[in-house]
Amino acid sequence: MTNFKFNTRRIAYAALTSMCAYVLVYAAMSFFGEYSRPLVTGRVQYKGWGLGIPDTCIWQPAGMFVFPQRIEPLTLFFLPLNTLDRALWHPDISSFTSEDIQILGIDRLIIETSRGSPAKKP
Repeated sequence: MTNFKFNTRRIAYAALTSMCAYVLVYAAMSFFGEYSRPLVTGRVQYKGWGLGIPDTCIWQPAGMFVFPQRIEPLTLFFLPLNTLDRALWHPDISSFTSEDIQILGIDRLIIETSRGSPAKKP
């Protein structure tokens, strides 16, 4: 019976250590991260053509490339923490908003699709 307690304790210690290392490695990657170049999200398109306009910059921790078209192993491994990070600390940044479109006078050329309006500028 004591052998069972010893093994359970070792497994719990190993799991806790692994989780701490997982979070610390992601924290270091996030510390050295940056926002991506503007990406096409499909929220804003040219009228008549349906072509998307690069309109949103998303947070990318160092070493990770978070593109909707391309999924990499490192991105998949840290996906839960990356999702939490982007929701709480590093929200998506819009290249322009609805007001910018109207100020530039290009509102007759651009439509916002039903997927939602561009992200808000911080």
